[in-house]
Amino acid sequence: MTRVSLGYPTADQELSLLRAGQEGAVAAVSHPAQLLAAQEAVARVHASDALLRYVVGLLEATRRHPLAQVGASPRAGVLLLAAARAHAALAGRDYVLPDDVQALVASVLGHRIEPTAGATPGAQAQVIADAVAQVTAR
Repeated sequence: MTRVSLGYPTADQELSLLRAGQEGAVAAVSHPAQLLAAQEAVARVHASDALLRYVVGLLEATRRHPLAQVGASPRAGVLLLAAARAHAALAGRDYVLPDDVQALVASVLGHRIEPTAGATPGAQAQVIADAVAQVTAR
């Protein structure tokens, strides 16, 4: 859904990883029932038609941008909306705001935009920044 960079571990962290090897146990942070309940709660978060039009506007803006050979797909929009719903739920709301979309748009769409040949590094970020600046939430 998103692309997140955590960077490299410190030398001490990497040593711990190597020492643990394949036997390193990962503690569960939730149970399957809790995960299903969370997914159901997120699915119930309301997204108005105005907000859906805002997401579509952002997608269209990436497709028209001169630095994008390929803009964000419809699937990218579905994932952006899902992420925005989760963001709203984590904030304790049962409705999505444009702020939720804007908080996640770079992480969800950035790696889904194919820049034009010869575009400078960071072209995807520029496409997204321009889309957010051009498209108004109503």
